[in-house]
Amino acid sequence: MRVRSADIGHLHGLYDDDARCITLHVCLTDYQKRSTLAHEISHATWRDRPTRDRHEHERRERRADADAARTLIHPVDYARAEALVGSDPGALAVELDVSKWVILAWQREARHGRAWTRAQETDAERR
Repeated sequence: MRVRSADIGHLHGLYDDDARCITLHVCLTDYQKRSTLAHEISHATWRDRPTRDRHEHERRERRADADAARTLIHPVDYARAEALVGSDPGALAVELDVSKWVILAWQREARHGRAWTRAQETDAERR
């Protein structure tokens, strides 16, 4: 798998399964790069290819967003950030150094009861 940077117009990132290559827009900030890379790695993991089926495309995008949220945010870190700044997605994104859409994906998955969104602090983590 290759990762490269290029001017890809209005896109932040894209995955090309034939080339096994992720392209990130050259103008992304560090937190945007990290967030977008996690999203595109999900597409690569699932070997997603372009589809004209709008519903399938949207399903894949939601899955990639959720995978990125799970990869980038530990439940304990989310709980601590929420205790500091509240549940506003923009404030949480700044606190956790991710794109706002990563927080929105996390919150959506938490509303659906995904186990990976629940903080399971151990005694050592609480200290």
